Amino acid sequence: MEQATKDIVRLVTRADPGGALAALTRQLSDARSIDETLAIVSHSVRTLLQADGASFVLRDGDRCYYAEEDAVSPLWKGRRFPMSACISGWCMTHRRPVVLEDIYEDPRIPADAYRPTFVRSLAMAPVGKDEPIAALGVYWAERRRPGPDEIERLEAIAEAAGRALADHQPRPAGATQGRGPRQTTPEPNKAAEPVALDPVLERGSLRAFMTRVRNKGLRPDSLESSVFAILCVLIATLVREGFRASGAPGLGIFSVYYPVVLLAMLVGGRGCGILAAALGGLAAYYFFMPPLFEFVSPTLSDTLNLSLYGGASALIILIIDRYQRDVMRLRQEDARHLTLAREQNHRLRNAITVAEAIVQQSLRDLPDRGKTIARRIRAGLAQVEMEEAGCRPVGLREFLASELGLYDLARFSLEGPDTGQLPPKVQNTLSLVFHELATNALKHGALSVPEGRVAVTSSREDGVTKIVWLETGGPPVQAPQKRGYGSILMQRIVQNIDGSCTLDFRPTGLAAEIRLVLPKDSAAIRPVTYNS
Repeated sequence: MEQATKDIVRLVTRADPGGALAALTRQLSDARSIDETLAIVSHSVRTLLQADGASFVLRDGDRCYYAEEDAVSPLWKGRRFPMSACISGWCMTHRRPVVLEDIYEDPRIPADAYRPTFVRSLAMAPVGKDEPIAALGVYWAERRRPGPDEIERLEAIAEAAGRALADHQPRPAGATQGRGPRQTTPEPNKAAEPVALDPVLERGSLRAFMTRVRNKGLRPDSLESSVFAILCVLIATLVREGFRASGAPGLGIFSVYYPVVLLAMLVGGRGCGILAAALGGLAAYYFFMPPLFEFVSPTLSDTLNLSLYGGASALIILIIDRYQRDVMRLRQEDARHLTLAREQNHRLRNAITVAEAIVQQSLRDLPDRGKTIARRIRAGLAQVEMEEAGCRPVGLREFLASELGLYDLARFSLEGPDTGQLPPKVQNTLSLVFHELATNALKHGALSVPEGRVAVTSSREDGVTKIVWLETGGPPVQAPQKRGYGSILMQRIVQNIDGSCTLDFRPTGLAAEIRLVLPKDSAAIRPVTYNS
């Protein structure tokens, strides 16, 4: 099925490559932000070149910022690399495309950064002819050398992306046409930037090193983990010596070294923990067990103390090691599941692209109808993508547009402030609620007749978000004699997220009111009024 889909896409794009690029240009002209532009370009270039991944890299001073990607598994989104240590930096600096059939045979590739990924071959083109502000790259998991027509298409997409970015970039006051100051890169979305940077390409940066240690720990069995174990033991020894000098009674000889073993295991792994336990035992025996500062045959008491210390340290190491292995296994399983989900979503996008192309080809004489059908097909995909993207919060406006786009947004009026970011659990619940409301309206309510309309109004007061669904222009409504399954379902699932849902069957149309209490960090309200 996947191969058949790829063949159809290839035939469609070869038969009408200008049409595919024209469609991309129209999408870019409708984009409302830089983030939306980057997402459209990344998805389109991956689809049109039948690649396993694509990335959009912005120039940020002397660094490359991987701002967006669309791939079967995670690449480097959100990271910054030096221009001199990145192939995208070379592409922008030299102002020409790059094609690598095998990335590991080219010295310009930082192999350590590519080994954790699926990438084997790549092609990259600069965005912006005279002064590149970005680079657009596509990647394949198997060795592949794209043909001249594919490189031409990549460059055409990069040129279209450059024009779209220029449209979104604010023009400085007093700027004149013609050659002016060096163009600056659009400010990336700082919220999407992860805290951790790649230590391989951030050598010499103490801040990056400490960030990576806090988030990922030290590399197991490395020099830095050994140094960390030695420093921890040294600090514990100084603390123990300070207690002895102060004359504080009752402090156990090995008491300060147990936390050292635990910390070393958590930060540096098993090797670091074993080294810290061994050095801690030697330091305690030499500095604090009489006779002091000498290695002599231990007494029975000393042997018991050392044995207890060794056993407790071994137990700490075994427990933490088992915990770390389980966490690593779960992370690998999560990564595998995410890869599979992204690949399934990519196949779905290919199928939608094929369906849109077939519809537009079949309805050449009725372009408006073809656009309407294609828009509804794309809305169906947006609904599936929203389910996949449930791991990230989204704004209420974006959520409503994705959920209701399947039913023709022109028949909806969306009004009120954007009540901030909806958490994943709230998204899943509201998705079911609005699907039930829209389906009912399509069968029996306002959407069942051409003149029917639906108004969706949102408001927020005292921490409570209220969403009102009001149908007008439809057939007369009569209250049901008994509650149906749909109304019971909506009310119960909204109660599961500490909300309420009430239905009012007015003669002029159904009115539904949903009340939610969203987390405080999601209430970044920006008062706007918009109509679709």
